[in-house]
Formats: sequence, C-alpha cells, structure tokens
Amino acid sequence: MSGALVSILIGIIILLGVVFEITISFSIAVEIFFGVIFLADGLKVFKNPKSDKVGSIIFGSILLIDAFGIFKQNIGFWQIILLLIASYLIGWGIYSIFTSNRFLSIKSNKIKDDHMKIKVPFNRNKYNLSYNLDWTKLSLVSASSENYNVKIDSLSDGDIFKRSFDWNDNELKVENKLKVSNIKVPERSKMTSWIREDLKYNYLLNLSVSDVFIDMRKSFPDNVIINSTASKIVLIPSNTKDSSIDADLEISTLTVKLPDNVGLVLNQVGELNLRTFEGLIEREDGSYISANFSEAEYTCYLNISSDMSRLSIQLI
Repeated sequence: MSGALVSILIGIIILLGVVFEITISFSIAVEIFFGVIFLADGLKVFKNPKSDKVGSIIFGSILLIDAFGIFKQNIGFWQIILLLIASYLIGWGIYSIFTSNRFLSIKSNKIKDDHMKIKVPFNRNKYNLSYNLDWTKLSLVSASSENYNVKIDSLSDGDIFKRSFDWNDNELKVENKLKVSNIKVPERSKMTSWIREDLKYNYLLNLSVSDVFIDMRKSFPDNVIINSTASKIVLIPSNTKDSSIDADLEISTLTVKLPDNVGLVLNQVGELNLRTFEGLIEREDGSYISANFSEAEYTCYLNISSDMSRLSIQLI
C-alpha cells in the first residue's frame, strides 16, 4: 500500500510540473514524500492497532499540512524533530486511553468464545470415535445415559480454531484444529466428552500440543489408538473388559493409572526420557506385567512406541 501511494505521489508531482506548469521545490517534494509515507504507515492502525501507528498518522498529517503552506510560519529541521517526538507521545496517549478498561477497546487478541453442545443419538451399534485435536484440553469419560451414545460440551475461540463434528449411525469424527493463517497466541480450547458406558467402542485420538484425561472405567473399548505429539495424557483403562491400547508418543507424557482389578501387559519400544513402572515385573522377552496380573479380572495390553517421551504406570 505504501508503494502504491508513493507512486501516485510522484506521478502527481510530475503531472503538476508538466501539464499545469506548477513548480514544486525539492524540499517541498521531500516533505510531501515523507508525509505520505508516514500517513500510509499510520493507516495500518485499522488492521494492526498499535500506538506508533497513531503517531504516524499525526506526524504524516503535520508534514503534508506544512508542505502546502497551511502553517503561518516556516518550520525548521529541529522543530520537525520535536514535532515527530510529540506526535508519537500523543499517539501513545490516545492509544492507551482507548484501549483501557474504561473505554471501548480494540484488542488484536480478543477471545471469542464459541460454546457448542452436541448429542449423538442412542443406537446399539459398535461405535467408532475419532478425535483430531490441536491445543485442546480434553476430558473423555464414560457415563450412564438413556438417550445418547456421545455427548460433547466444547468451548473455543472461533477466530483461532476450525472445529467440526461429523457423525452417523456408527461413527463420530471430531476435529478442533488451529487455523494456519491466524497469528494470535491462542487460549487452549476446552472439550468434555461423555461416552455411554454400556456400548462397545473403538477410539482413535490424534493429539497435538494437547492436555487429555481419558477415563474408560465402566466402558467397553475394543481398540484404542493414540498418536501424540507434544501432549500430556492421563489414561485409566477399562475395568469391565480386556482392552488393547496402542500409543505412538513423540515428545509426550503418558500416565497410565491402573484399576486394582486390571492387570497390565506392557510392550515398549523407542526412547524414553523418564519412566516410572510402579509394581511392574520385567519378563524375559523384555515386556512387563503388573504384579497383580495372575489374579486380575481383566487385562490391559499396552503397546508403546516412543520418541523423547515420558511414561508412568501407577496403581490405583
């Protein structure tokens, strides 16, 4: 935009000199040139509110007014420098006043809460659940219900996240992705999912920079697949049936809290920065089993592939 205004300015100066034979001195031309530059920079305040943009509008206007001789006295070089300082001080003051809590403010990082609730109607099919999340705090828990398979309560900034819910008789797909074009520092999105506890489910979770709590007690998961990047996960396996959990962890933390009636078989490959295996026994093949494995009512088969991650197993 600045380049376009400068081009127009140079064209007007040439036009005035050739067609209308109006003579514009070099000093006036320079003053007009810089006046337009400052004014064009200041107009960006409507797109990117900053105090210096307000100052640019004030100083650019002063230069143009002086160039066309509206001031009664000539302004010298040092006076122009003082006017530059004064313009930016005034701009900072105006911006501070109008962005204070006492006035209607223009905030580039204003949070727009987008609150959504959905219910997937009840049916007796095995259900596939897919979550694809960025920068989200998710709570995924089982609950008793008579009229839904899944209920979701979601809160996020609609200017930052692109969110979608798609479901049919046997599948629910949830996406909450950061918009690539948005440069705001985002506030973490929040989502709670209640899963009907008396149906069978398959879970697929793709997580990026998220904080997730998964409680599968009283639920009937068949297969659980977790792909995690830079996320923190706390998981409680089902205590009503055998379950299988496959987790691919990249720079993530996984904490598994094991119910007292559930035994664990752990297979882990890859690099772990830290591991805490409470009550686990290593077998000859390199896998681990929990101390209660032989007496446990159900078994959780946990397969971990890790890279620069942390794994903790806790008995509850």
